[in-house]
Amino acid sequence: MTADPAFSSGKRRLDRSDTTLSSFWVRARSLRWVLGQTWDVAPSFLIGIVSLTLVRSMVPAALAWVAKSLIDSLTMQIDSSSTDASTIMPWLIAGLVLAMLDAVANAVRRYLSRRLADDLSLEVTTDILTHVSGLDIEFFEDVGKQDSLQRAKRTSGDRFVNLINHSFDMISSGLQVVSLTVVLVVIQPWTLALVVIILPPFLVARWMLARREFALEYDRTTKRRWSRYFVNLLTEKLRVAETRLLGLAPLLIRKYRSLMFEFRDQNRGMYLLNLRTLIMFSVVSAAGFFALLVDITLQALDGAATLGDVAVFFGASARLRTGIVSGVDAASRVVQDSLHVSALMELFESEGSERHPGEPVSSQCTGAIQVQDVDFSYPGSSVPVLQNLSFEIHAGETVALVGENGCGKTTLVKLIAHLYSPDRGRITLDGHDLEQLDLHSLHQQIAFVFQSFGRYEASAADNIAYGDWENCLDDRERVEQIAREAGVHDMITAMPEGYDTLLGRSFGTHDLSLGEWQKLAVARAFARRSALLILDEATASLDARAEYELFVQARKLAKGRTTILISHRFSTVSMADRILVMDEGKIIEQGSHRELLRHGGHYAELYRLHQRQTGSFENEDGVQPDS
Repeated sequence: MTADPAFSSGKRRLDRSDTTLSSFWVRARSLRWVLGQTWDVAPSFLIGIVSLTLVRSMVPAALAWVAKSLIDSLTMQIDSSSTDASTIMPWLIAGLVLAMLDAVANAVRRYLSRRLADDLSLEVTTDILTHVSGLDIEFFEDVGKQDSLQRAKRTSGDRFVNLINHSFDMISSGLQVVSLTVVLVVIQPWTLALVVIILPPFLVARWMLARREFALEYDRTTKRRWSRYFVNLLTEKLRVAETRLLGLAPLLIRKYRSLMFEFRDQNRGMYLLNLRTLIMFSVVSAAGFFALLVDITLQALDGAATLGDVAVFFGASARLRTGIVSGVDAASRVVQDSLHVSALMELFESEGSERHPGEPVSSQCTGAIQVQDVDFSYPGSSVPVLQNLSFEIHAGETVALVGENGCGKTTLVKLIAHLYSPDRGRITLDGHDLEQLDLHSLHQQIAFVFQSFGRYEASAADNIAYGDWENCLDDRERVEQIAREAGVHDMITAMPEGYDTLLGRSFGTHDLSLGEWQKLAVARAFARRSALLILDEATASLDARAEYELFVQARKLAKGRTTILISHRFSTVSMADRILVMDEGKIIEQGSHRELLRHGGHYAELYRLHQRQTGSFENEDGVQPDS
């Protein structure tokens, strides 16, 4: 089956991954970076793994030489009819010591690797989360960056340890191959020629396959996200109801299977190439070493070689072939691991404005906003959302943004909160350009309730405390005070465990209605003692009366704060000190509710349309008589 064309990413990156990312320089750079990170986290573990790897790499050759010496000594004893075991005992002891050393070294290395994997997983995942939390919002809206983030999330501490282990496995196998080759060359000089003939082509073939496998997986990233999306549509509780009613399950399953069939067929092709390469090496190497074994056996019959030479060549040649396969396999895994790590490095090289410290916002911030000649288009789009915007919001003023959907209201408040940066012009807070302010300090002075507000799987108390978690999380008295002020205390105390009720269905057993979640979100905003309060459709899930009552309370709570609100209900908008009317990314009118109605412009038209649609008849203040 073929995949839906819609699954393909808009910009394929296979070519780049097959050239730049597959270069030897990138592999070496990735390994050097991983070793540096590992040294910072656990230098003693790294030293231990290196030391044990070197020790184990010498054991096979040493065992082969001990075996040869033991067999030759034993043969001499038998030929001389001697029963003196003193000549063979040292070789037996040496063999025992080497076998025990190899076993112990392997066990200790596995222990150190697991310890290192745990430590690195913790540090790497923390570093990823810390870095991502400092990236601009635009990063998460770019499809290519989403793919980069997805690839980076697959690179955990285990991948770091795998790269280290596979690198040392490659070195260990390489040293084993060299040392075993030296032993066998002493017995059969043609061994060196055979190794030189079979090793390079096998190594190059496996490396090329490793690059192709990574490039294939690299190019699948967008499709992987599609597959997870289909699974989520069929399994997440917020989506199940609609997909069930629409009967979408067969369609979504078919789309999912289409992607999985494509992956399966591609994988089969790669498996077959790997199988052919391994079979070709196995046949050629087995035939070559068998020919040399026949030759050394014939030499033993002529007295030119010993029985020990034949026995050791037989065993060591098999071990050498295994070492070559292991070494080449480790080398191909190093290629893949290093390329995966390079994807993580690519993420860490992505920078956001939050990574540039600026001037801290004064604790005496008044919330005065000035927007000067601002233009803005979303990343990847040439269509302007905001055009040549200029206006002021005075300290402590309540301003409402009104306009039809898509006119730029939400985009504007996100620019004011510095979640985005304008393409042209500037926005100031108390006269300071937002671009020059420390972003963390700036956000401390902003309380924002989004249209898609957070519904945190946490206790009711924590859902409020998250608004100012550093000060509220361990202060239940303050949380309850905020709840009372925001009018949600009675709602919370009616829950099964009051403020300790675990909300949501993922981990708890008590869920809220959308309106109740929204009330908690508003209370969370008031937990932050900020200079600027932004309410973007913050009460859209409440009925008109509940919204009006909440905003009456909100005005009391927001006294002294600069407040920006977005609402489609004129009963709410009318409470603002000033209303800015937006259309197609521009401010076309401003004034109070009464002034704009008397003006008879776009706002008045929207107001009359609202009355006809809702069948409501509000007074000139925008309030229904029974409110």
